[in-house]
Amino acid sequence: MRATTSPFALHRKGLTLELLPTPAAFAILDILGYGALMGREPSEVVALVQELLQSSKRNWPIQRDIDRFAHFCGGVPAPTIEYLQFSDTLLIWLHADQAAPKLSQTRGQLVRTISYAVSLTLASFISTGIPLRGAVGFGPIFVSSDPLFFTGRELHGTMKLERQQVWAGAALHDSAVSALDFEQVEPFFLDYSIPMSNDTAPAPNFAIDWVTPLLGFPELTPPWDRMFCPSTDVRVRRKGDETRKFFETLAGLHRPFPLQFAKETIVSMRARLARLLS
Repeated sequence: MRATTSPFALHRKGLTLELLPTPAAFAILDILGYGALMGREPSEVVALVQELLQSSKRNWPIQRDIDRFAHFCGGVPAPTIEYLQFSDTLLIWLHADQAAPKLSQTRGQLVRTISYAVSLTLASFISTGIPLRGAVGFGPIFVSSDPLFFTGRELHGTMKLERQQVWAGAALHDSAVSALDFEQVEPFFLDYSIPMSNDTAPAPNFAIDWVTPLLGFPELTPPWDRMFCPSTDVRVRRKGDETRKFFETLAGLHRPFPLQFAKETIVSMRARLARLLS
């Protein structure tokens, strides 16, 4: 992964393309313990992850709302949330689009839109029993699926932040925080000291709220006995402890959340994962 914000050349099939990264809000998410999962039944694990992701996409009302807003603004083009999965990593992004309605294209709104998508993705995976860790950023990026290639200075920093966290959850990178105005109650993230592998370094102060979407369904409480446990590794146990601490802290806050959650999908996926791990 190359970190840059200036034009660069991509050479393929005898062609040289000059590419300029464009501003976007984005998130990088990793499945924790993916290697151990793949040691079970690799094809079943891949199918489960793919179906969870596809189910999350179908249940996200976010793109629908973007499309409706563009329609009521006179039928102007609607920007599209995009996704790229490679191995145990998921990249979600939304590019700024000059042709789209201006209110949906402010820096803060782009970050909020991606934070919404990340909130629901984390909730889906963690409540199933598959821990995800991630970070949300903002800045110029370029992403190609063929050949697989992605670059951007802020993307590079956001990936570093993702790896430094000690839990299942997601933080806002400084580039995302600086894009926000905080003039309203934020439903998708909140002020929280992120647990980091280096306790002496300053911790990010904003975390994605993946807990509130689950609180209306007690049966969707994450299966703590399967995530991170049992383990003799102190680092793994700390990840589990920090994840549960975050869940229990937010469960007592009674925060508003604008979306009902797809309970039936998660219950079905959790049963499949339990059979896979038995």
